[in-house]
Amino acid sequence: MEQKEAIKSNALSEKCFIRPGQKLAILIVGSVLLSLTFVCISMWLYSATGAEQVDLSRPGFKDVRGQSFQRNEDEDSLEYSNTGPINKESLDEFEKKFDKAAKDATSVESFASDVLSDKALGIDKKDSSEDVK
Repeated sequence: MEQKEAIKSNALSEKCFIRPGQKLAILIVGSVLLSLTFVCISMWLYSATGAEQVDLSRPGFKDVRGQSFQRNEDEDSLEYSNTGPINKESLDEFEKKFDKAAKDATSVESFASDVLSDKALGIDKKDSSEDVK
């Protein structure tokens, strides 16, 4: 009886071509190959879809990057500086800007017919007509 079990276990172990010590190496190599495949596919999509042409983070577009966004530094701007001291005044300023942005976001009815209108999206028609030129 023991011989039959020994023969069965020996036969099963012979069918397995991967040794126990090789499983980790195969896992690592397989993971690296899979990730390289995904990176190649994503880079191909990046260049094939034209996203490469409008990517301003590339080093060659360092001079153009400043021209693309005209930042408004007035009081109505919702941008908040990510550097500087944290004190009562800066926290109050942040809370005021956050409350204004939250009010703007929740003031639009979700199921209204004009939810994607220029006014609801905050698109100024004067600015958009200049971008087309």
